[in-house]
Amino acid sequence: TITDSNGDVLPFRVTVTASNSTTSLTTQTNNDGEFIFEGVETGVEYAISTDIYRDGYDNSETSILVPTGASQTVIPDEIEVPIRNSEISGTTGVGSATVKLLDGDTDQILDIATSGSSGSYAFTFLADGRYKLVAQKLGYIFNTDTTDVIVLPVNNTQTVNFTAQPNIATLDVKITRDGANVSNADVTIISADTSVVLNKKTGANGIARFSAIEASTSYTVRAVKEGFTSSPGSRNVSLSSGDSTTTNFTMSANDASITGLVKTASGSNLRDAKVLAILTSTGQSTEATTSSAGTYTFGSIASGTYDIVASKSGFTSDTVSVTVNPGGSVTSGDLTLTVASVRISGKVVLKGVGVQGVEVTALSSATYTATTNSTGNFSFASLPVKTGATDTTTYQIKIKSGVFTKSYTRQVVATQIGKTITLPTTDLPSGQITLTVTDGVDPIGGAEIVFGISGGESESIVTGAEGAFVSDDNLRKANYVVSVFKEGFLYPENTIRLALETDTSQLTRDVYLPYVQSSVDEILANQKTEVKVQNPVGYDNSGASGVLYYKQESASSFTSVDMTLAGDSLVAEMPVFGSVEEVTFYTAITDTIRNNVYLSNQTSIVPLASGILSNIRVTPTVSGQRLRAGDSYSLDLFIRDGINKSLTDKFIGDSTDGNITWSVLNEATGIELTGQSGTAITLEAKQAGTYTVQVTADLDGSSVSRNLNLEVTEIPIGDISVSVPAKQISNSSTHLFSYAAKDTSGAAVMLGNGVTWSVLPSSAGTIDARGVFEPSGSSIIGTFNVAVSDPVSEKLGISDDVELIARIEPDEAYTLTDGNGLELSLLEGSVDIPSQLSLGQTTPPATKKFVFAQGSDVSYTVSDKIYILSFSGSELKKSATITLPEDSSLILNSGNKELARFNFTTLQWELLNGQSKSVSGAAGSASTSSLGQFAILAENEPLGIKYAAVLPSPFSPDVAPVKIGYWLDTAFPPAKVNIRIYNIRGELVRTLVEDDLQQPGRYGSSSSSKEIIWDGLTDAGNMARNGRYVVQIKAKDQQGEVVKLLQVVLIK
Repeated sequence: TITDSNGDVLPFRVTVTASNSTTSLTTQTNNDGEFIFEGVETGVEYAISTDIYRDGYDNSETSILVPTGASQTVIPDEIEVPIRNSEISGTTGVGSATVKLLDGDTDQILDIATSGSSGSYAFTFLADGRYKLVAQKLGYIFNTDTTDVIVLPVNNTQTVNFTAQPNIATLDVKITRDGANVSNADVTIISADTSVVLNKKTGANGIARFSAIEASTSYTVRAVKEGFTSSPGSRNVSLSSGDSTTTNFTMSANDASITGLVKTASGSNLRDAKVLAILTSTGQSTEATTSSAGTYTFGSIASGTYDIVASKSGFTSDTVSVTVNPGGSVTSGDLTLTVASVRISGKVVLKGVGVQGVEVTALSSATYTATTNSTGNFSFASLPVKTGATDTTTYQIKIKSGVFTKSYTRQVVATQIGKTITLPTTDLPSGQITLTVTDGVDPIGGAEIVFGISGGESESIVTGAEGAFVSDDNLRKANYVVSVFKEGFLYPENTIRLALETDTSQLTRDVYLPYVQSSVDEILANQKTEVKVQNPVGYDNSGASGVLYYKQESASSFTSVDMTLAGDSLVAEMPVFGSVEEVTFYTAITDTIRNNVYLSNQTSIVPLASGILSNIRVTPTVSGQRLRAGDSYSLDLFIRDGINKSLTDKFIGDSTDGNITWSVLNEATGIELTGQSGTAITLEAKQAGTYTVQVTADLDGSSVSRNLNLEVTEIPIGDISVSVPAKQISNSSTHLFSYAAKDTSGAAVMLGNGVTWSVLPSSAGTIDARGVFEPSGSSIIGTFNVAVSDPVSEKLGISDDVELIARIEPDEAYTLTDGNGLELSLLEGSVDIPSQLSLGQTTPPATKKFVFAQGSDVSYTVSDKIYILSFSGSELKKSATITLPEDSSLILNSGNKELARFNFTTLQWELLNGQSKSVSGAAGSASTSSLGQFAILAENEPLGIKYAAVLPSPFSPDVAPVKIGYWLDTAFPPAKVNIRIYNIRGELVRTLVEDDLQQPGRYGSSSSSKEIIWDGLTDAGNMARNGRYVVQIKAKDQQGEVVKLLQVVLIK
């Protein structure tokens, strides 16, 4: 059942899926939130999940294991769907404000809203929980930046309002040069928290005005104009709310220049060095790069004092100070850079040949990488080195190839700067180990090998079909260890140890897994259990001996049993345990030829209580029930052992191993038992009272008893209700129905053997005295009811409607029927996945009863029966043939009758195959490409009144009114109908119907579209006189008018 957290059913049907790695099933809940999956595979676990896509609803999931062989499995707990239906709303006091919704405990932002023009905001579809709110808008302050924690219950709305106050100021930035205003200069202001960054240009008055900016903060102000330098470089201005402040900058022209030369310590000109000119008064800097001649130039710069700094990777930097006057040009002193790096190189060889692609790393304060070239050489051309006279730079050079690693450490001092350090040639090892996992006859694929160096790293691989493992060809001299595992095989007790004598040794070795222990699926408590270990045919097992070890849970140690060698097997037996205490066992095979011991994994099994009397059950279940006095009840005793195997055969026949005793305790006489020593007896409830019947079964020293507590009542039966197994059930299996009888006091009563069961209609299937329903066949679909009849009380109980559904497989063809004339033929391949097909019925609403068919100008009347055919799986992949029976509601309609399907896209009935399909005789057939709602449409005849009659005539108003009936035809419904009563002189006596809009069909009786009677009164309310009267029925539509006259005689 799907509910919300309060246990209430959701207000809509929910799609539910049941899925695992191979199957996915879909269904929908009913109005009670219940759902069912039919035909599920047993012994499999399913994930049950909802599939809801509605605001405020989250999906939920659970899982359930369907036991093997189970006919029905119920999810024990309701599946609760979380609902988010709470809300926080209010006003910020100003439009376009940002409101952030925070987690009340972690301050994580959950959602962001913007207030409307009126300041209102809202967060909807919230789960219950703890929240905070933050309101923000540039230029405003709020009564609180962050609210206290808001505790929001389920289905609750809380209002949180903010108050906003303006927080703005004005800042003027004025720029001059030699006392004159500077226009078109760029001015930037940045708030202290960098949330405000604004740019403007100065006007002709030299001012850039920033109005209505956020106050209560400070701003960094900078002024820039191409070709000029500002003084100062920046200012910091603090603003309070309402301030109007001016800050000033002066500009000087960039008309000076500086040139210079950068050299190495050896006197060579240094190209591509980076040179910075830093104006000391403002901190502003300009960058240049030296030419091939080592020269640099800074042109069009401001006058003043500069620090000139030269630098280049691998060199120490140098600085000089230069002062340049307005419009002047100076040459700085030379800048000299000293190399601050070393070069480290080396070579890697394998078997005397250089190896390409070996990774080499140099690790110090940073990590540098290199790779050997085609000759095995590598180098680090420029590794940084500390330049202090007492400094030492340490480098660790690591050479790695496969599992081989070689490291060198070099300490470099300042005196080695600019020099090359050469490492010794590194020789790579080339040893290799090749293993083949075999059972002694054939290689074993899929075995897991754990291979590694003794006491070091290891790797795990799985062998291919040939059972082979080949190591890298770079193993060094060392001891290596091997472990091997394969599911189902006994594994070597001793780790396999392999020694490579040199760095170039090549070693090939077979690894043997010759033994497999046969699976022991169960231990039966009353039987010995064989354990067998097998080797492949052709394997030499002459050196093999085995031991079986086993123990019960309570034992402190294992018991051993020698295994017997028989051909290609070693066999031993565990004894009869005679109990259900857990048993643990394993086998050990000693193979002197392989010089190893092979062990199986330990297996623990709880023995099955086979042959041990464990349970007795009486059916039907009468214990705790109220029985009716005078009824007889047939009782059967079922006896089973601990594996649910029947032991009943040991208690029946001429010679029995067990004994059964039935008795009524306290020698009560209100209950009478017939057949008190057998498995089947008859219990007769003779008189009201409370009783206890005891039944005891004895077998091989085990005894089980059950007491049946009964109450016999003489209160009459007041009601019988019938319960259904589900609203939809499969047509290919049996299903159990049950009934509940209640006496006139409302208490439940169990009825006796006289109750009869029946199926309505009988074509749906049969039902036996136990309530087991068997469908008529896998071709039957549709709705049916089950009835229970009690001949004593003459009470009848009828179940709710139950739908028989059919399972449709992709590779089969089907002809399905409801047993009453409907047939549906499906071709093989009509579905691409297994699906379920159901048949339901409904009656047409007014909007679907009298219609114009899709694409037609002909009007139709729809049959009272609409058949609903639907899939739970995919849509039809091939056209199906549908046959519908004649509908009694159209029997008086003489127009052509056609099969139609309702199109839910156009909301119109469409004739099948797009053409008329006349229905003749008892049924009609047509082809359809999709399922849905089907009905018979009768073409409406031209305007006419048929089968008109008055009953009774003559009539007496004192006894009963006269009924006026007729059949109305109209091709353009509705028709306007008037019914009037005239005397023989033509005078109007009574108007019964005036301008009534009527659809085609039958009128007059209480079961028709409209009941029409005359009670003998005139329009004035007086009783009409005795005599003959004329009933005029007049109908009119857009094609014309018809009149029908009937005579009736009134006698008081």
